[in-house]
This record gives sequence, C-alpha cells and structure tokens, in this order.
Amino acid sequence: MPPLLRSRPSLPRPTRSAGVGLLLVVASATCVGQTGPLSASERRLWQTSATEVAALQRSGLIDNDAALSAYVGAIARRVAPPDGPAPVQVHIVLDPEANAFALPNGHVYVHAGLLAMLDREDQLAQVLGHEVAHVTQRHSAARVDRARGILSAVQILGVAASVGFGVGGGAGAGFWNGLANTGLSLTASLAISGHGRAAEAEADVLAFGHLQQAGYDVCGAPEVFTRLLTRYPDRSGVETFFYGDHPQTSRRLAAATAAAERVRNGPCTAAPRDSLYAARTSGVRARLVELWVRADRPDRALADADRFLQADSTHAGVWAWRAEAGRALGTDEARGRAREDAHQALALDATLAMVHRTLGGLAEDRGDRSGAREAYAAYLAAQPDAPDRRYIRRRLAELAAPPPSSLPPSPH
Repeated sequence: MPPLLRSRPSLPRPTRSAGVGLLLVVASATCVGQTGPLSASERRLWQTSATEVAALQRSGLIDNDAALSAYVGAIARRVAPPDGPAPVQVHIVLDPEANAFALPNGHVYVHAGLLAMLDREDQLAQVLGHEVAHVTQRHSAARVDRARGILSAVQILGVAASVGFGVGGGAGAGFWNGLANTGLSLTASLAISGHGRAAEAEADVLAFGHLQQAGYDVCGAPEVFTRLLTRYPDRSGVETFFYGDHPQTSRRLAAATAAAERVRNGPCTAAPRDSLYAARTSGVRARLVELWVRADRPDRALADADRFLQADSTHAGVWAWRAEAGRALGTDEARGRAREDAHQALALDATLAMVHRTLGGLAEDRGDRSGAREAYAAYLAAQPDAPDRRYIRRRLAELAAPPPSSLPPSPH
C-alpha cells in the first residue's frame, strides 16, 4: 500500500489512554491561588514550564487550529472564578485518545480525541472546571513538594507503562515517546501520577460549582462520566494519567448525577445536541479519523467515522478519511465501501484533493493501472504542491510504463 498523503509532518502514534482532564495552572508567578505567593518549588515549576512550552511547539504534536484553541480557551476562562488565574492558552494535541494535560504556566494541551468524544459545551466546561479547581487549590504545587524531584524521560515511560499505556511498542508508544523526547519530565510526571484521590474528589465538587455559576446546564457533569464509562469502562486495565489517581468513574457518575438532580429538583433529561459546539469542533472529527489511520488503527478510524456520520452525514472530511481507513483495512469488502465513501466525499466537496489520492491507491490495489493514473493526475491537478508530489509523480511514471509481464525477455 502506498504511503498515506501527509499534509503535515509525520505524526506520532496515539496513546491507549482513557479519560480526560485539564490541569489549568496560573501563568502569573505572584497572584496564584488563594494562599499567597509562590513557594520556591512553585517558582522552579513555573520557570521550567517556559522551556517546556517551546519544546512542545517544536515537537510536531501540536495542531495549529488557532480558532479552535481560542474557543476552548474561552470556555476555560468562563468557568474560572473571578479572582482566579490569568487567561490560559489552549493548544490542541494531535492524538486521538480522550486525554489532556497542561504545563504549570497556563498552557493547556487538549487531545483531539477529548473534543471529539464530547458533543456539548457544558460537558467540556465540567472538565475545565475540574481543572480550574486544581489551580485555585494549588494541587500541583503540593504534588511537586511531595514528589521531591523531577522524573527523567526514561522514568516517564516507566510510569506510563505502569498505568497501562503499552509504551513498549504499537499504537501506545508514539505519544509518550514524543513527550519524553521533548524533555517534559516534570510536566509528564505530574500529569501521569495525578494529584491524589482526595484532591481529585475536591476538584469534582468545586468543578460542579464552577459549572453552575457560569450558567451551564449542570447535567453536563454526569454526561461527561457517562461518556467516559461508555468508552472506557471501569476496571478496563487502561487508565489515563488523569484518571489513574481518581475515584472510579462509576462512583463519580453517581455523585455528579445526585448533585445535578438536587439543583434541577428532578432527573436530568437527554439534552439536544449542541449545534454550536458541533460547528466549532467540526474539523476535529475528520482529524480524529485521520489520526487513527496514521496510527495504523483503521478499525478505530472506521468506528469513530461511523459514529460521527450518524450525527452528521454531510461531513465530507469524515467521508474522505473513512475511505482511506477502508483502504488501509485491506479487505475486499472494506475497499469496495472505501470507493463509495470516496465518491460520497467528492459529492459533498469536490475540492478535496486527498480523495483522488485514495482513489488512485484503490485502483492500484485492484490492478487498474489506467484508473490509478487518472486518479493520481487529478490529485496533482487539484493540489500541485502536495507534500508527496514526488512520490506520486514516480508512481505515474511507473504506471505509464508497460507492466513487467508485458516486457520482452532480456537477451542472454
């Protein structure tokens, strides 16, 4: 199978983590939390973060969707207390699992898989509110004091393995290797090991208050845990760095449900899909399917694509990457469906150049050299500066030559 079209640098493989969490920590070194100025260990933590931000920006792990980052950042600020931290900066991590982490200077990193798992703004606000509580209660500083040091990159991977990331190889290795290669030993160690169960339980309670005070639907809180349980059942053997130190998700769901019902004086009812959230995060859905394909997980790509298309069958990008996932799966049935998906994508958006690339690969797979040449030529015509244009031109030249079986025998 020819290599995938890459419109950006090669991406690391995703983690096999499970859960969500945003450690929102203040960017200011003088007005953090509610108990005075920073301690010496906190100051060191903030100083280290500046270097780590730059390392992450160079890592190739971060998307450049400024509009989406601004949208998520606005939600974070809305659930922050009035006397809370300075505005955080939010970045989108190119990883398909439902995770997030943050540096202590307020740079928050949200995985694409988290945004795609949720479908309402109030659900995301509950997660952000939980992390704002970590900020106001200065849980990260306490965690640093308890840690008495910074883990090395090798130790990071060891901790990741201990909570079920499978860092020895396969789809779970790439993301943690990418983090370790940036030198993010401090941040990763904090993110993986968590703040302790008491701090996490406290943050849950305070997060619910942030959600209510910001005017969000409090039923968004139990909805988050319902989605987590659906995707990552308790006792699954795979825990995120965020949820690895939390109470069981089922217990948190029960507590959030009881709190929401007290506020509403009755049970939560199914809320309609948040059309604004869906529109603002639309690009994440195609990106998530793409990330699974790049991670050599076409099965996960197809499953998520089907889920997204049930909610919105007009998303051309999801159809396009579903086609590539079907091709990657490699069965005759999947490839036949992939051709249909590719044409559906073009019917919705005729400007999607990558679909011609997929159609060319599918034609090659079935031995249709003429069809492959036509599709690859259409791809280059639609995207003459394609990052893989040299490879495609070589394929066109090879496909234009007579097949090996038709060449005259070599003279002896």
